Amino acid sequence: MIDDIRSRINTIQQRFGAAPISTAQTTSAAGASGADAATIFAQMLQGQGMGNTSVAPGTLGSVWGNQPQPYIPPWGATSVTSGLPSSIPEKAHHFMPAFQAAGAKYGIDPNLLASVAWTESNFNPDAVSHAGAQGLMQIMPGTAEGLGVDPRDPLQAIDGAARYLRTQLDRFGDTRLALAAYNAGPGAVQKYGGIPPYEETTAYVAKVIGRLEQFRSSPW
Repeated sequence: MIDDIRSRINTIQQRFGAAPISTAQTTSAAGASGADAATIFAQMLQGQGMGNTSVAPGTLGSVWGNQPQPYIPPWGATSVTSGLPSSIPEKAHHFMPAFQAAGAKYGIDPNLLASVAWTESNFNPDAVSHAGAQGLMQIMPGTAEGLGVDPRDPLQAIDGAARYLRTQLDRFGDTRLALAAYNAGPGAVQKYGGIPPYEETTAYVAKVIGRLEQFRSSPW
């Protein structure tokens, strides 16, 4: 398990021209829980020359700072956007290291996390919906409280969303049903024995799946 996580994260590092992550570092991240592991992964990236802000342990906000829009995380991503299809927002690249880290940690395709973020907020960490969902992954306050994350902090939001989707994938065994649960709640999926017959939910699932295919065919 540890070697698998280290291998995946080293692949990410190689794409950005950074040195490999050690077994000790990966063991530390894999042994952490929730947002703490996200902090460790961020510190790994930063320690390899991919950041420019000092990070205190457990201080997720300091990794990303409080820059005004357009929101650009400290490591930037301009060097890897040349092959980005015009149909995908360029901002997607700025969060891809975090999607990759959370995906490796929870066993989720990072492209799925990116597709959810695109559909939910268009990669805007300050987004707030009319229903009160917050942040990059548009997590409701009650759900965020249950997950123990601040939905307005991108790293915590991505970690929380990945954990939530992992739970729904394990519960329903299907990506579309997990997405329906993300949008309408697992109770609705269970009630209808499938994607609830809500126009918003059916459109949401179709949109995320369509964007997932775009990401999977993209030259990251």
